[in-house]
Amino acid sequence: MVLIRLRVALIVLNILFLLPIRAQLLFSETHLNTGAIESAYQLQSVITVTNTGQKTAYLMRADTDPEVTVKSISKRLGPGDTTSVFLTYTPKKDGKFSTTIELICSDKTTPYLVHWSGQLKHWKADDRTACYYFRRNTTSTEIKNEPLLVQAPVNPKDNSNRIPDPNKTELPPPVSVSAPARKEDTSLAPHEELPLLQYKPNNILFLVDVSSSMKDSLKLPLVKIALHKLVDALRDVDYISFMTYADSVTVLAEHLQGQQKEQLKTIIGSIKAKGLTKGNKAILAGTDLVLKHYLPEGNNQIILITDGQFRMTDEDYKKWEQKTLQHTVIISTVGFGDEKNSIRNLKTIAQKGSGAFIHVKSRKACEDVLLEEIKERSKRKFK
Repeated sequence: MVLIRLRVALIVLNILFLLPIRAQLLFSETHLNTGAIESAYQLQSVITVTNTGQKTAYLMRADTDPEVTVKSISKRLGPGDTTSVFLTYTPKKDGKFSTTIELICSDKTTPYLVHWSGQLKHWKADDRTACYYFRRNTTSTEIKNEPLLVQAPVNPKDNSNRIPDPNKTELPPPVSVSAPARKEDTSLAPHEELPLLQYKPNNILFLVDVSSSMKDSLKLPLVKIALHKLVDALRDVDYISFMTYADSVTVLAEHLQGQQKEQLKTIIGSIKAKGLTKGNKAILAGTDLVLKHYLPEGNNQIILITDGQFRMTDEDYKKWEQKTLQHTVIISTVGFGDEKNSIRNLKTIAQKGSGAFIHVKSRKACEDVLLEEIKERSKRKFK
């Protein structure tokens, strides 16, 4: 009887080992073709990985050629989670290239294969700033704010690498990357201000006070200068909304992509001051708009631009806190003038919104403030 039971157990185990393991991870791209590139020192791209299963999966290791490095923002993927895997190819010469990256993950016994090919006409060996990425014409990529846990091996196809210890892994210096292009898209454009590996996608609402008190000859023009500077730096993964408020709250633009620069600048040019100030209602309405387009792994932020001549009551703060119980929304304030009560009001709003208070007094001080604030809030926290 015991022998029969042992035989049955062995048969069951054999069946289990022979059954195919259903892959949980879905890759946005498995064949990258960058096309013909005129000149570059490095080529960079990113693919998204989504856990479509019901169990947690892990990105364990990447095996590839020595010219390719692989970095991930998150190693652990719970059910439904999405992360990004960044790929960097540093050639030693120009010409055609083709490489295969083996991504070893916990959800199946065989590696996922990502093939990357293209042609580099001229390798800029003496210019390490010439790093190009490939744009995708789709929506934003959600990326977790966690340290790198997938590392390319030193030697090609070296399967002896152990699973990295997240407490000991050191992150290599970040580089500028973005999403891969579709096969028909060979356009290239560097983002010097906001490289994707260093800065998370942004979901930003600019809440602009257009009340009568903002009619000062300098206030709105200074705001527009800073907004134009920011728009020039936006990426495809960034989304911008505009609301103005005075005696009513108006949505000028909702969830425009960063590449829609001309449309964004036209909206900025249309902003004019009028009416009374109802900033408290505008903040609550703006929070609803940001939450509507919330990026779970991005920077979700309201930037309130005003002279601060309104008041947030305790009841207003309670309503705002209730709206943001489940999601983090940062509020930063940009203030004009030197009226003490107004400045104190804006500082309090920024403090409660975990943001910054930015005091604008001149054109020189204003030009870069919005871009620098976005950088500060969207910066990835690498260990």
